Amino acid sequence: MFPLGFADFWRRWHITLTRWFRDYLYAPIRKKRAGKWWKGVSVMVVFFATGLWHGAPWNLVVWGLVCGLSLVFLEPLLGKLLVRFKGQMWVNTVVICVTVLCMYSSLIWFRSPDISTAIELFGAMGKGWGAWSPLDWGLTQGEYRLAWMGLFLSIAVDIALLRKPDLPERFMSGNGMKRWALSWLLVMGIILAGSYGININDEEFIYFQF
Repeated sequence: MFPLGFADFWRRWHITLTRWFRDYLYAPIRKKRAGKWWKGVSVMVVFFATGLWHGAPWNLVVWGLVCGLSLVFLEPLLGKLLVRFKGQMWVNTVVICVTVLCMYSSLIWFRSPDISTAIELFGAMGKGWGAWSPLDWGLTQGEYRLAWMGLFLSIAVDIALLRKPDLPERFMSGNGMKRWALSWLLVMGIILAGSYGININDEEFIYFQF
């Protein structure tokens, strides 16, 4: 939730897919030549393929290319900031905000049915939204509270990891009962999140569309 740059984001997001592309596509292409220019080409090829992996529509290809461009051009700038002002909270906050804003905005390309719809949505983002209610999202009061609880829990975990990066290793080396309890909670959370709601429809799962 609080990635320190685009590379950090992709290390956390869709880990299996990103590692497969890294090992079997990026690494072989990268080995062919040295230099920053070829590294950028390698990244763009990988994300072009990532877009195609999700489907044939051109908006998915654009999404992949946007993600690749953010890694090629913005990631070096954010990295320099983090090195120059290492450990300063305001720099970390700026980097996190830029990363989250760019990556989550790119998902408009991902979720739109076509390019024209995505462009229309980007244009609508600058206009007034009018009166709205969280209940307009189709959530009940209880579901809305549960969503906020999950959000705050995610934020708390990310803050803890930012302050103590070795926390997972320390936890795994600790008491076995704590590990089993956490594992049970995570499994139940996944089951709950995957089947929650009376109107759930498995066919609406996003990857069934590809």
